[in-house]
Amino acid sequence: MREMMLNQMLVIEYPDSFHELSEKERKELNAQGSGRWDGLTDPKRHIMLTFGWEKTGGLISLLLRSRDLASGTERRIRRPMKQFGYRLEGFIIRDIAGKQADGFRYTYRASDIDMFGESLVLKYGRTVYYLHLYGREKLRKETLKAWEGILASVKEKRKTE
Repeated sequence: MREMMLNQMLVIEYPDSFHELSEKERKELNAQGSGRWDGLTDPKRHIMLTFGWEKTGGLISLLLRSRDLASGTERRIRRPMKQFGYRLEGFIIRDIAGKQADGFRYTYRASDIDMFGESLVLKYGRTVYYLHLYGREKLRKETLKAWEGILASVKEKRKTE
């Protein structure tokens, strides 16, 4: 197992079959815009994971619920993905690092390949994390098993004395 640090706050463990995206791979994706993000891929199993984050202000962080943020994220993903046959499967709730993350699953087609995705929004302190999974439909069971293991590994960085 290897580790990745998000925003100097959360630690994610991932299997050796994954690797962190290189700068070249990040530039090719350009999917996360200009915000802070990182990603992992397992090319043999055709799995891509991206993790983005942003700090929120004091009052806004109190008012925003992860459920509302997940709904907004679904709308932002749906619009450009309609051309790829985007279909919402439903909204979900997951426990990540002892906090509730809200999200949704969906399907789409890319280059004549049936794909699925899962997107989650996690509020952790004053930071909002966006966790995205992309995988091939025919490998869904195996992909979700890997994803669930990675999500179960997420923990707060230990504070050093």
